[in-house]
Amino acid sequence: MLPHKHRGIFDTRQPVKTEDRKIHPAAGALTRVLRNPYRVLRKAHPLGSDENAVLIRKEVGMAERSWRFMPGTKLGRWSVGLIAVMPILFFIGSSFTHSLYESIPAGRTILADIASRPFLALTMLAGMAAGISGFITGLLAIVKQKDNAILVYVSTVIGGLFILFLIGELAFPH
Repeated sequence: MLPHKHRGIFDTRQPVKTEDRKIHPAAGALTRVLRNPYRVLRKAHPLGSDENAVLIRKEVGMAERSWRFMPGTKLGRWSVGLIAVMPILFFIGSSFTHSLYESIPAGRTILADIASRPFLALTMLAGMAAGISGFITGLLAIVKQKDNAILVYVSTVIGGLFILFLIGELAFPH
């Protein structure tokens, strides 16, 4: 039997409590390994220091951050939701063009367009606002809250490309 400090996370004598329920001790050890694989390396190493764990991680090729598919923060979820709503609003707005406002011409300015075709203009503006705010919330989730979800990165890239498109439309009108 290993001394107490070298038993590490595989000590199966104590059941693990997760969200007010008990898990079998062996399953608890596996849960701890899956949640934080870096801890395994740090505790499994005989010296147990953080410097040695960093060296082992570099040798094994483990990344410093763990990647997830779904966002883990509130801002990340908002970013993905806003980018998902953006094309839905654009689709609804374009359907208004062909059904509700077919005979009404477009206004020369945004305010004139809102006055003549309010549902179309406001739906499109809401889609644009969703794209811009999805980019901003995604950037905040990545930078401030260190959210490493793939969907947050994808939604931030989509929002950034949309902002570049809007800048191009404003800079070079046709």
